[in-house]
Amino acid sequence: MAHPEVKAYGLGADPIVGVENFKAFYNDFKNAYSDISISVDKNLVDGDYVVALCTVNAKHKDTGKPVKFIGTSIAEVKNGQLLNAWNCFDS
Repeated sequence: MAHPEVKAYGLGADPIVGVENFKAFYNDFKNAYSDISISVDKNLVDGDYVVALCTVNAKHKDTGKPVKFIGTSIAEVKNGQLLNAWNCFDS
């Protein structure tokens, strides 16, 4: 579903570019947290753009403490592939 050179902004200091780099980010996230639950609270669509308002609940693996944060992702989708994603999460 992602373009091979997909770009994800706002998940670290630098954009994440490419499917393999995003997989590495995702694996790091899964290694830091367990019991991950992501709910999409609202979706808005405008042409090639989708905005998702999300709530994330998880447990920090090192401390065992629950975490909850909310955020917004804006995705640009063309020809069925994710090209760009801009993320802003209150974590």
